[in-house]
Parts: sequence; structure tokens; C-alpha cells
Amino acid sequence: MPAPLYFGGGLAVVGVAGLGLAVVSTDLSNPAAVWAVGAMLLLGGAGCALFNAQITAFAVSSVPADRAATAAAMCVTMRQVGFALGIALIGAVLNLGGNNPYPPAYLLVGAITLLLAAIVFAALSVPAAKEQQ
Repeated sequence: MPAPLYFGGGLAVVGVAGLGLAVVSTDLSNPAAVWAVGAMLLLGGAGCALFNAQITAFAVSSVPADRAATAAAMCVTMRQVGFALGIALIGAVLNLGGNNPYPPAYLLVGAITLLLAAIVFAALSVPAAKEQQ
């Protein structure tokens, strides 16, 4: 499968799951909402499975062999930085309060993830410039 489909497609699935969580979390007192939240979390996990393992492999294969360890380390570091910033952003939105702060947080997460999916898909769909010899 081409890289744009792995990365862009996986992020799109995660973004759709985020938007789905925004919808199904509006009334968490409904017993069916628990199952719907679980389904959206499974969908998001499936999206992560599409691209998570391939990120490091793609980074390592994109650099000369003597730089592979550096590429892997940078990939893992950037992933951890992204997790930390994402959790901080969600925490800030949840801290805004209200009766149910979850739908706005999930809406923000879903929208940002879909935007990132579009950027990644577009960036990886551009043909690589040929190396000058």
C-alpha cells in the first residue's frame, strides 16, 4: 500500500473516530452511548494501527543506512512530543468546563486530525524531486 494511503488514510480514520466521539458523547447517561463510545474508540485504534508501525519503517527507509538509528530516534521523539502536546490541548479544552466538556474536545481532536490527514496525504502525494547527480 502506498505511503499516502497508510498515513493519510490512517489519520483520516482517527479523525472520523474523533468526530464520531463528539457526536456519541453528547449524552453519556444513555446506556447505548457507552457502546457507541467503545465502537468509536475501536475505530480510532484501527486507524492508528494503519500508520503507527509504518511511521518508523518509512523514516528509516528514507535515509541512508548510516543515519537509520537517528531517523528512528527522531521519529519516536516527535511521536512523544505530539502525544504530550495533544494531551495538553485536550486537557485545556476539557478544563473549560461546562456540563459535558467531552464533545467540544473530541470535535477539536477530530477536526485537527482530519486537517493533518489532508496535509499528510497531499505532502506524500507530491512526486519526490529527482536527486541531482
